Amino acid sequence: MPGKAYYLEFPRTDGSSTKWPLDKLDPTPVDNEVNFMRPIGREEALSLKWRTQIGQEVAKLLGHSDYNSYILKDFPEGYRFYHHNKGSVNEPRTDPYLYGAPSGRYRSPPEFIRHAYWLITDDTLNRQNCKCKYCGSSKQKQMEISQSLGIRSAATHNPNTIAPSTKPKVRLVAQPRKRGLSGNMLNPDRNSDLRASRRFRVAELVWCALSPPIQGEHEDERIEFWPGLVNEARLKSDVLPHEPGKAWRVVQSNVYKVKLLGIKHSYVLPETAALPYQAYGPSLGLIERLRNSGNPSLLQDRQRLSEFHPIPLGIEVESGPQAPFVDASTPFALAIQIAAHLVRMWTPTDEWKFHGEVRKASATTNTAPTAVERNETRHLGLWWGAERIWTDELVRLQPARAQVMPQGSPLIKRASPRSDARGLLMRINSIIALPEGVPKDYPRHCKVAGALYELADEAYEEEEPSEAPPAESYVSSGVAPAASLVIPGQMASTSSATMMDPSQTFKNGDDPGTDATPAEITPQRQSSDPPINANPYSFSLPKPPDGYKFRPILKTGSEIMLDVSLISGRYYPELLKHPLLENTVADANPNDARVSQLTALCGLLPGAVNSMECVDWASTRLGMIQHADETAQEDLFQHWHPPDVAMEVVNDDEGG
Repeated sequence: MPGKAYYLEFPRTDGSSTKWPLDKLDPTPVDNEVNFMRPIGREEALSLKWRTQIGQEVAKLLGHSDYNSYILKDFPEGYRFYHHNKGSVNEPRTDPYLYGAPSGRYRSPPEFIRHAYWLITDDTLNRQNCKCKYCGSSKQKQMEISQSLGIRSAATHNPNTIAPSTKPKVRLVAQPRKRGLSGNMLNPDRNSDLRASRRFRVAELVWCALSPPIQGEHEDERIEFWPGLVNEARLKSDVLPHEPGKAWRVVQSNVYKVKLLGIKHSYVLPETAALPYQAYGPSLGLIERLRNSGNPSLLQDRQRLSEFHPIPLGIEVESGPQAPFVDASTPFALAIQIAAHLVRMWTPTDEWKFHGEVRKASATTNTAPTAVERNETRHLGLWWGAERIWTDELVRLQPARAQVMPQGSPLIKRASPRSDARGLLMRINSIIALPEGVPKDYPRHCKVAGALYELADEAYEEEEPSEAPPAESYVSSGVAPAASLVIPGQMASTSSATMMDPSQTFKNGDDPGTDATPAEITPQRQSSDPPINANPYSFSLPKPPDGYKFRPILKTGSEIMLDVSLISGRYYPELLKHPLLENTVADANPNDARVSQLTALCGLLPGAVNSMECVDWASTRLGMIQHADETAQEDLFQHWHPPDVAMEVVNDDEGG
């Protein structure tokens, strides 16, 4: 892959502004409810995310080996991207739609990929040649189209965003001298999660391996994993057989009690029998069988449905009894539907108040920085889809290394050799709530700030510091550091190698509540407070993949601030060595989509290859679970019943 990324452009279009929802642009609430379309700008995070995902998949269809380097320069002429805001004026539901096509609106990148490919390759614009969901004669289901493209289909969720604008910003890192804090800063769960060597955390969504699997009469009727929520994590000690004359040996391992979704049973299993939610997805064949074999009457009797147990008598050996597939199909369909809704949801947690000063340099002169008072609401953690995320830990980001100034800048180091196609990781320093004064029609969102890392070859030795001007030059000159960061960075069209127009780079201060100049956060510290460690991170980094090392790419004294929607999820070290995945990795073709998705969880591919797509906000984890359970019931009932039949939703008291 080259050290730069490339634009894909549309040579033709079928788009028309007559298809835009121009009659729904008024955000004025009626009876405290809103229902309007907000145009999404080209440089907003959601546009970036869609154009990156579509560009990469289209480049793959075009046969480009370095397809992860591509992004759409823009949507086709005559198309426009919108956020549909509907519901309570304070907490509206937000859904993205791409308008302009004669056949209708597109709701997700997978829906538009085939249409984009057709626009680029078919100069006749014969709609019968398009293989998207809405065109041609085949009228394939989107799940089938996604499966043919190798796109993960375990949870069919819209790649939405929480942010109206996400111009990333590099700034001077916080070096506190004073502190005035309010809120719970000592969370025992955070301390335990970050210090322990276990893979999963309480209330996270995981896949539990069934032993034996549930096998029906048809080859596709095979249930190998069941989704569940971790209720308890503990350390188990086993004494090995004793040899006379030798010391006793004790081996410790992680075990989990997992509440299976859709039913009332829990499952106690070792770490080797569970997978992260993003590491597995039911096959298309199994999903089609579930669609046609469910028992809708069970949805009206949750008590009876919840009695099903996927492992009768709790026997966990291959010779044990096996639950019939016909009995498992409805509760399993409900379970995976609950999971599909749960991974769309998010919320920040553990709020605390930051009271401090910001040191701002002048944008036009060399005068000394001035101090400005700032009060911020911050958080210690996030519920992000299936996962629990904390400050001070490493997370995967959507962009590839090649998309973030691979040639370097005054604040970002040049990419190390062969790192362009790999992922980017952030060690979160702070989670900052949306500032006051942002328009109410913007969805809830947060920003995250922290150190940025690439995965460099283990043998790589750092170049001399003279490769780029020092970060301090930005402070003395007053140039806004955000202009030095482009995501995606330096891109060209497929028809030429010309570099991106510098005027396309992100300009600082364009998003609500951000400063247009470099800033150093200086929290107010009371004389009675304990001394502050110069190192803001009190937890060590996890192990990098074999043959690689974590290389910080921001210049000393800087951190990056970006929107929370660019987080793909947690980083999973040594996942490819998991006993449930070793055979999949060893036997698969290197270009197999499943292997790429697993590799992305280890940071070796961009986070966008396998990412949480969190779009729905809830105030608590329990609220997420209850909402997912109720919505999943409604979904399945509507699928299995005529539209005129109503259903009374019965919530599972045990949370799924």
